[in-house]
Amino acid sequence: MDGQHTVISSFLAPLFGLFSISAFKKWLWKSDPSMLPGGERFLNLTFRISFRVFMDLVTKKLTVQATSLVYTTLLSLVPLLAVSFSTLKAFGVHNKLDPILADFLLPLGPQGDVIRLRILEFVNNINAGVLGSMGLLLLFYTVISLIHKIEESFNDIWRVKHTRRFAQKFSQYLSIIVVGPVLIFSAIGLTASFKISPYIQQLSSIEPFGTVLAVGAKLLPFILIIIAFTFFYVIVPNTRVKWGCAFVGGFISGIIWETTSWFFAAFVAGSVNYVAVYSVFATLIIFMIWLQLNWLIILVGANITFYCQNNGYLTIDGDSYKISNRVKERLALSVLVVIGQKNYLNNPAPSIEEIVRTTNAPTETVAEILEMLHKIQFIAKIGENGSGSVYIPNRPFDVTYVRDVLADVRKVEDKIYQLDEKISYPLSVRRVAQRIEDVIGQSMGKKSLKDLILEDIKEQKKKMD
Repeated sequence: MDGQHTVISSFLAPLFGLFSISAFKKWLWKSDPSMLPGGERFLNLTFRISFRVFMDLVTKKLTVQATSLVYTTLLSLVPLLAVSFSTLKAFGVHNKLDPILADFLLPLGPQGDVIRLRILEFVNNINAGVLGSMGLLLLFYTVISLIHKIEESFNDIWRVKHTRRFAQKFSQYLSIIVVGPVLIFSAIGLTASFKISPYIQQLSSIEPFGTVLAVGAKLLPFILIIIAFTFFYVIVPNTRVKWGCAFVGGFISGIIWETTSWFFAAFVAGSVNYVAVYSVFATLIIFMIWLQLNWLIILVGANITFYCQNNGYLTIDGDSYKISNRVKERLALSVLVVIGQKNYLNNPAPSIEEIVRTTNAPTETVAEILEMLHKIQFIAKIGENGSGSVYIPNRPFDVTYVRDVLADVRKVEDKIYQLDEKISYPLSVRRVAQRIEDVIGQSMGKKSLKDLILEDIKEQKKKMD
């Protein structure tokens, strides 16, 4: 009992800190979550993630992205459905497009039926023979631009600066457009077949299986939407996303999605005055509001996934771990040594996860260092951009001197901002700066990265012996 009381007390202790604002702030932002007990750590991270997502909403970052996606969706919705309809028709499951649209637009009430019928009319009117080759190309371009816009929004959330290469975009986007709808509608078809199976019908008449199956049928929409969001959060960003974190984001956004659908349906049912004011435009406006809410929910889930995986950004200002120039230089050399050791020992090239384990540095900080070293061409990246990549030396480390590495690491931001050449330094300051460079050059001499790597290899062998 004493042990249970201790656990419960440690879990509830932060809640009592709510009565003291200063104590709560100190517990929330000053404490290291990794050093807290399990329950308290969960509570701390929950508060931090909630705060950061709320701030991203308040600062309109997510709202602006959602609005941009609404505009792109309105332009691309009919072409996207037309391409999906053509693909589904080839597999004989095109008749399921109508009920899916009906379910999606159900919260819009009678206006949803109007929009659904109009969209299906547009889709049925699209004819490849009438459009011609240029029309078909424009059709596919519109669809691909929507997926590209979604990827850009997700990459912005994930602080990823590079989108996929053109070849990757073409193959992966095409697979999403062609294969995605078939898999989705096949899963829905299998689920429907499962429900009407005579074995399931017979099993449902036996208790407690009947109750379990009834509850499962009610939970099925939640489960399907959570699975869909989880896959979405893993596949779309141009970086490696952990399944566990994607599930957290998918679970929360899925629950919000289904809950919002119920509230929005109630809102539409009571918006008689709204329809009277806007007349024929009411349907379009309600549809745009619904799209805005849906995209906002999806982006909130992506935000939760990001913060769940990158705890370093769970600060009061949303910035990652800040490192000094001194730490940046040391970490850059450490990363090069880790990569070089693997190369000289003929071991498999390390991934970012392995470098993180070896250096014990935060993932996002190591990612920044790797990006910097890749940009100044000390290392090369092999594999898909940001997903499953490994790193190898991009130049011979035996003629790559430590002094040159330190100089390039210090100058990399100078090249970006181009301030060094614009500032008028006093002559005395320029002389001091030159002396510092000369001292570093003299002290390092001809010491190469290979020398550092061999030193570490020898030390490791001594410890093993």
